[in-house]
Amino acid sequence: MSVCGHPCRWGYELLIRIGAIDLPQRASEIIERWEHDYMVVRVCIIVVSSALLSSLLAADIYSAPDTGLRLVITASSVPRRPTEIRLLPADTELEDGNAAVVLLRMIWEQQHFMQNVAPQIDDLAQLPFDDPKVANDFHFDNFYRQMRHAAYMRDAKWEYPLNQRPLSMVLLPDVQGMRQFAGRGMKLWINQRLASQDHLDAIEGLRVQLACARHVSKTPFLVSHLVAYSVADAALDNCETLMSRPRSPNLYYALGMLPEHLGDVASALQWEAVMLERSLPSLDSPWPDYEDAEAWERVAADFSQFMEMELAEPLGAIEAAELSARMLAAATGYLSKVMEFSATKLAKMTPQAIVTIWVLELNRMVQAEVEAAYALPQPQAIAQLLEISKAIEERVASIKAPATPFLRQPWRTYLGLNRFQRRVKYLQTIEAIRDYAAKHEGKLPSSLADLSLPVPHDPLTSTDFEYQLADGQATLAMPLIAGVEPEAQTRQIRQITVAP
Repeated sequence: MSVCGHPCRWGYELLIRIGAIDLPQRASEIIERWEHDYMVVRVCIIVVSSALLSSLLAADIYSAPDTGLRLVITASSVPRRPTEIRLLPADTELEDGNAAVVLLRMIWEQQHFMQNVAPQIDDLAQLPFDDPKVANDFHFDNFYRQMRHAAYMRDAKWEYPLNQRPLSMVLLPDVQGMRQFAGRGMKLWINQRLASQDHLDAIEGLRVQLACARHVSKTPFLVSHLVAYSVADAALDNCETLMSRPRSPNLYYALGMLPEHLGDVASALQWEAVMLERSLPSLDSPWPDYEDAEAWERVAADFSQFMEMELAEPLGAIEAAELSARMLAAATGYLSKVMEFSATKLAKMTPQAIVTIWVLELNRMVQAEVEAAYALPQPQAIAQLLEISKAIEERVASIKAPATPFLRQPWRTYLGLNRFQRRVKYLQTIEAIRDYAAKHEGKLPSSLADLSLPVPHDPLTSTDFEYQLADGQATLAMPLIAGVEPEAQTRQIRQITVAP
């Protein structure tokens, strides 16, 4: 997958030709041009990092609040044996093998499907699960067999070239494919089984879908984790549909046995932290001496040479000069106050070195703060990430930058990575309600305290899910997250009734 468009090279040769400009002005212009490059380079960096959410995942992970939908559930008691149903293969069922090979090969084996059916997946995925077009026009069995084979493999080694420089240019053609086939394709296949009330096959499909999502998350890139949760979200959509089908089994225990995370998020955060530095071929470890003007000029030039995306509207000369002056002032102040660089030391450094080091140091600090926030309990983590976002916005506003190299709202990525766990607990609560209805002649509980099964808390707020009963209809809502605008929350509200 390549998200870069036509080449855009803000080369230093253009600036060097400005012979009439004195040295300070030229340095200022260099900084400004470099900063333009850096901002767009960050767009390329997100090809393999969390900021891809703005394009690839926006529709799935960060959609508008899913509120006010009616859900007609069927009464269903939990199974007598809690492990009777699983939504991921048991470890004892797994066999040795590399699932990534199977998942990548299946696309090449199904050329007819790729040419004739694959282009319709997006449109078919928008239809109701029992629409005749889904049943008649979508044939996915060959893909399903391959994905089921992969689902029962123990590991998935994607063999990304992690030592490549620039690291941000590692291509991820498999990511979009897995989102399309393991996410939407499997959702349609499961919908076909739900429409025909083949519940056992539908549950096996859910198991395959979630196992493939787990395989997708076995990479060091945050963007792959977000895609994995997009696939898992499609599986949870199918779980919700299953709850409305006659004689469908209760998934209370099966949902409760799912892991909090499908992959190693801590590892992905560590790779995200080094993404920027490992995307600059001229930046060695340890860094060059701060006074090595030529070395830092090469590092700055990497930003320009690295670009493959055009800037839509480059700044005018006056605006660019003003921005570069603000950046140099901010960089000098930061290195002086925070890094404790002396005036003598700063005087020996070029403006390029000052600004480049400033940006890299800020990136290190922001990444460290984000990683530390993830280690906190979830409500505190969100609060801390909101504070980090506020500090980033204030820094951007102080220099009036048109863009920023930092992920400006890291709390959004956090919500995306924890949406799965939140939805699992929410659906588990609905299953506890279905169990109650089965034991009380189809009636809904007056409160969640009436349920005989333990009711999970909302993990993002550590509070109960909100429940009200009025006129035979229950409303179950995810609580609002403090500090996050309601329209930005991954919140669900269901108006629940019990089918006769």
